[in-house]
Amino acid sequence: NYKKNTLNNDQITKLNKIPYWCWNTNDKLWNENYELLLEYVNQNNKMCYYSTIYKDIQIGNWISTQRQNYKNNKLSEGRINELNQVPYWKWDVLDENWNNNYNLLLEYVKENNKLCSESTIYKGVNIGNWVGTNRQNYKNNKLSKEQITKLSNIPYWKWEVRDEKWNENYELLLEYVRENNKMCFTST
Repeated sequence: NYKKNTLNNDQITKLNKIPYWCWNTNDKLWNENYELLLEYVNQNNKMCYYSTIYKDIQIGNWISTQRQNYKNNKLSEGRINELNQVPYWKWDVLDENWNNNYNLLLEYVKENNKLCSESTIYKGVNIGNWVGTNRQNYKNNKLSKEQITKLSNIPYWKWEVRDEKWNENYELLLEYVRENNKMCFTST
């Protein structure tokens, strides 16, 4: 009724006197979540994750919504500026996570002089799974040109490992046949 100008001045005055009264609940909720995010970041010295629930509020989900609104140009300049002031704030965490895992893989390769297997966990991160995911994303055309170039330049990197694994097994079979003068069979 307020937006339709159907309230008289007396009604508006009475409503304004109610404690916690708010004419625009969207702005109020946004500001409350923003303050909650600042509190979380200041207490934990890090940005929360998508699944973070803080003081019974799904603050991680709220953050994801803000990033999505930003990508869809549905976030005001003022709110963009406010979020940019939050310590550890990033608009695109997928790129940041990808680059962190890429650097971790580079570190692994330098340390071990080989590429990890798809089951390798390194420094608490399933870096092998990340490698497998990127190979699959490559097949599905879901990697950027920059990501393809970066991965291609990693020593020992291969986009397709099935042929390599098949060749390894083939060499093992040849070795067995040479050493034992017979073919190996599986027992049934």
